[in-house]
Amino acid sequence: MLTTFVLDGLNHICNLVEDGRDFVDLKLLGRIRALTVELGVYSGG
Repeated sequence: MLTTFVLDGLNHICNLVEDGRDFVDLKLLGRIRALTVELGVYSGG
């Protein structure tokens, strides 16, 4: 089983993806974008 963890800037788990779900999942991509905006490392696009 494949598990991917998405962490915030304080290394807290914000998302957990199990069973090989890929990163085309729009909900997951939206959460990753929101976290990177919070951290100031994503400016949009």
